[in-house]
Amino acid sequence: ASCPARMTSACALLLLTLGSFRPSLALYEEHAGLFDWHVENIGKVTRSATVGSRVYVTTDENIIAGLDSKKGRLVWRQILEPEEVVLSIHYYNKNVFTLSYPNTLRVWSSRDGSLRWSDSSFNSNKSFSHLSFPFRRTQISKLVRPDAKFPAPASAVVVRGGEGSVAILRGSEVKLYELKGDMQVVWNTALDGKGLVLSATKGHILVLGEKTDGTLATWTIDIASGKASVAKHPELPVPNSQDVVGPTKNGFAFLNPSTLTFYHILANGKSREINLKSHLSPIGVSIKSKADSDLVLISSGAKSIGVSVRGDLEIKVELAGENGAIYAVANGGPSEAVVSAVISTSEDSITVEVYDIEGGRHTLAKSAKLGAGHGPAVYVMAQYLKKSGRYRALVVSGVGSLIGVYEGRVSWIREEALASVVGAQILPLPLPTFSGNGEDAPLEFPGPITR
Repeated sequence: ASCPARMTSACALLLLTLGSFRPSLALYEEHAGLFDWHVENIGKVTRSATVGSRVYVTTDENIIAGLDSKKGRLVWRQILEPEEVVLSIHYYNKNVFTLSYPNTLRVWSSRDGSLRWSDSSFNSNKSFSHLSFPFRRTQISKLVRPDAKFPAPASAVVVRGGEGSVAILRGSEVKLYELKGDMQVVWNTALDGKGLVLSATKGHILVLGEKTDGTLATWTIDIASGKASVAKHPELPVPNSQDVVGPTKNGFAFLNPSTLTFYHILANGKSREINLKSHLSPIGVSIKSKADSDLVLISSGAKSIGVSVRGDLEIKVELAGENGAIYAVANGGPSEAVVSAVISTSEDSITVEVYDIEGGRHTLAKSAKLGAGHGPAVYVMAQYLKKSGRYRALVVSGVGSLIGVYEGRVSWIREEALASVVGAQILPLPLPTFSGNGEDAPLEFPGPITR
């Protein structure tokens, strides 16, 4: 509608006034010049758990965070005390579970990161920790690799269907909590030896460890009653490194690094073996496995072998990547799969591929441009997306960048190099000009923030 001629000035004033009403942010007077902006960093990701479009991570800055894996957006974060070290993280039934050194198990809301439950009545050990939990019918577990010497008393978490339950493995003791209310102890079972690694099957908790007589053994504990039975493996050596042992369906994977003999130890006391000397080098050998998977990934340098433990032991995939290639077992998917990642520092590009044992190769990103300064890939994980039938990968670079890769391209990058600022210098603007004759005083970096 138009305004009458004599009302033109009034209408203009009214429209100008209405147009001025828009959202605004206020600043406290004492914050002026002090808090102009902030960035919520999380640090270099060390471990992760995924569900749907969310990824839950722990970092080297002692932070637990929830991220939107589609866009890399930070949903929530929790900053722990400096003396704590987060050893394990997993998701189950809208809960995020973390186990931290020295002695705390916590349950967080996956929606907003609020703390739902915390218990420090047990002593986890920094030298070795393990998280394992079944999703009603299957189990997912993660072997954690701290820096201290192995073997040592282990700490573990197991979650099963319904409300769920949590089992703690500490040395020669396994304790089961129910995830209800105050998490009452259901049972406490003592082992006649020392537990090293924990896994789970439907209805049972499995422990691989060393009996008091020094022989390797597996304990099978009934989840309902806590009663344990033991099977000895006197013919097998006791693992001396956390890098060469891990959980699988119905048992454990173990590699003797000196002979490169791979063993699959079953809960019923039986074991199977295959020698990999003609396939791998003994230098830097490691195992990656999951308790819901029949695929065990054995890596040495840029080479990796996938061994199926379903039925007879069989090499399913053999990969020889570029220098700097890293590998992991992919999450979910219609069949077992391996994800590989390489960041080329000379080409400033990233290559990420999934090798589906039955479905063929999926190229997530082939020489996708990154920009300079990211460093080599140090961590990779891939999640199968049921809706699209594709995989989404997350890659961590040497400088801490978190890179989301999907559908042949880099979707997003979180630069985390500034998550740990050790010092800063505030300079006046504009910067002074320099003569270029070498007589100018060099800029100094004095340490903590100064003017």
